[in-house]
Amino acid sequence: MERTLSENMKEDLAKVVAKMQKWEVDPFGFGEIYRAKFRGARNLSHDQWHEMYKKSRFEYNIDVQIVRNGVLD
Repeated sequence: MERTLSENMKEDLAKVVAKMQKWEVDPFGFGEIYRAKFRGARNLSHDQWHEMYKKSRFEYNIDVQIVRNGVLD
């Protein structure tokens, strides 16, 4: 069950990110993370980043652990 949930969440996340790339918006702040992590990236213009963002590929690692199950009142 946990593995199935992980796979479903991974697929859903990939769809959401692909849609954001298509719309050329970065609500997750990937651009800020990229600028902070790589030397010289602060000089990227807004347009340069969005061009890179559209072509970017992401890898997802989702680990689901079910702690409890049952019925809630």
